[in-house]
Amino acid sequence: MAMTDAVAYSIALAVPVLSLIYAAGDYRGWWESLRGRAMARNGLARLSSNKGYPVCWIYSDEMQFPELERFLRTKTKNQPVRELAEQGITPSLISVGAVNQDSVPVPENWPSTRFVPGTSPILFIYGVTREGGKGKAAWVASLDELRQWLNHEREVERYSVQSVLLGLLAVAVAALAA
Repeated sequence: MAMTDAVAYSIALAVPVLSLIYAAGDYRGWWESLRGRAMARNGLARLSSNKGYPVCWIYSDEMQFPELERFLRTKTKNQPVRELAEQGITPSLISVGAVNQDSVPVPENWPSTRFVPGTSPILFIYGVTREGGKGKAAWVASLDELRQWLNHEREVERYSVQSVLLGLLAVAVAALAA
């Protein structure tokens, strides 16, 4: 009986401890970093930048590229992009196919009012280097779609951890207590 009490106590203690650990990790961005979403979000910020080239061009040798490319490749609905990935063909550049737009004219010393619309297409560009090249581009998603995918993946993870996993631990505590 003592063993069952010790196990029940351990599991009962695990629920709030794991909840606190997960909450702290979520607050500190640990899970975003571990899952690669932090770099993908950083890439999204660059693609959304109103500064244009070179800020919104992410080459394959930059730190945001691998996670952003993986995330876009796995979420895109563009079948030719998926087929190229299955063949081991990866893009050398990720960019946004939009022209910064001025919302209203402002005096020179004011902050920029240029913006990049959320509907701007994100492009995988194949066969180019920093020196140039005659590459081919493929539409992958829009900036808004990428933002939605990142947020949805985070919400699914939160639900899975907070509701399912911690709920199962709570059921285990109740079963052992009975």
